[in-house]
Amino acid sequence: MNKFSKISLFISIFLLIFSAVSVARAVFSVSSVTISQLENNHATLSWTTSVPTKAVVSYGSTPDDLNIRLSYGVSVYQHDLVLNGLETKKTYYYKIVAIDDSGLEVTTFLQSFSTKDMADTVAPKLIYNNTEQITDNALALRWVSDENTRGTIYYGIEGSTTVAEKIVKDGALKKDHIVYIYNLKAHQPYYVKLHAEDKAGNMVENTFYFTPNSPIKDGSLMEIYAVQPQAFDAELIRPESATIQWSTTLVCASSISYGTKAGSHGKTVQADNGAYGLDHQADLGDLKPNTIYYYVINARDCLYKKNMTSREYSFSTSVPQKVLGVKIGDNQTDSDGDGYPDSLEVTNHYNPWGYGRVVSQLVNQQISWNVHEKSQLTDLQNIVRPQIDKINLDTRSWYTYANAYIYGGYSVSDIVRSIKGAKTVHPNFSLEVWQTSADYQL
Repeated sequence: MNKFSKISLFISIFLLIFSAVSVARAVFSVSSVTISQLENNHATLSWTTSVPTKAVVSYGSTPDDLNIRLSYGVSVYQHDLVLNGLETKKTYYYKIVAIDDSGLEVTTFLQSFSTKDMADTVAPKLIYNNTEQITDNALALRWVSDENTRGTIYYGIEGSTTVAEKIVKDGALKKDHIVYIYNLKAHQPYYVKLHAEDKAGNMVENTFYFTPNSPIKDGSLMEIYAVQPQAFDAELIRPESATIQWSTTLVCASSISYGTKAGSHGKTVQADNGAYGLDHQADLGDLKPNTIYYYVINARDCLYKKNMTSREYSFSTSVPQKVLGVKIGDNQTDSDGDGYPDSLEVTNHYNPWGYGRVVSQLVNQQISWNVHEKSQLTDLQNIVRPQIDKINLDTRSWYTYANAYIYGGYSVSDIVRSIKGAKTVHPNFSLEVWQTSADYQL
């Protein structure tokens, strides 16, 4: 066989092998790719393959991050897959990876569609709707929907033929609404019809019945109360975070402003994610351990157009002393009911109730002083009085200083300086915590 014949034979064999491989691994086609039934936050993606295939579809709102993946697990020619979670007025991008029974994959090029004209035929749902507060002459009505809605409220006196139905509108498209209705008549039965409508005009309705009857007639009774925590509360305070709880006598939105120096509250956190109500809670994060924080509560946009800022409160992120672990014996007393002997509490300068027990409770005998505490109070008065000249202290002040002396770690010298005007004693914080504060002054 000459040289030319050998080369011809080699080329023929190569072409034969290449042809066989190509036939065995023939690439199938993906065609007729369409988007249809674009409505109510979903669309149907359809396509056809020339051989039965399974598929994986990836889609998303940015071309370089197709973060949603759906699998089509049945080998067929015609495919239909529903794309959920679509938002209006957005462009979505997608790719189809078709996989035949041999494992061969074909990926389509990046394609897109717009939801600009996506139809909405589903009525909104009311997640929450209630008469948040009823006073003598006003109503606070709140509703929360699963999508942005605007509201129209129709109200009137039940069965009345002389008083015309009235209308209040809230035209802002949002999920959480509060509407105040004023000039109601006390002791009259009212109906309220809520019509909540989404942007496409789909509507949901609800009807309420109520009778105004309350001591509250205006904003003069507005109060911020039941504020927690004050000092240390193991259930609400952690070393690097805290939960603040409080109530208001009028429906409002609230926030917390706080900082590490008295009178300076540079950070603000919205309570309840900005929702309106009577009971409020705010979670503070990124706090420093073993630090005193000062805070005020802000109530805004309240019923009767009332706004208010509370007095300053404080709490500490320090960890209190550990529980002693000694229980009450047969011949021991436990006057405050905390499970530990009175004598041991005073001897060890530790009370499981915690230093910073509310002094007003002590004064009002809601938490009674036991005989050991009273003895310490008498001793303290006998030592301190000669050092403060003619300064007279009331009962509340003596209770405060005795509590600091017995359980707070404060010395007689600290107490005398405090009585004379220095910031050496804090009624809610132990000396260990207070002396690290920027407000501590000798």
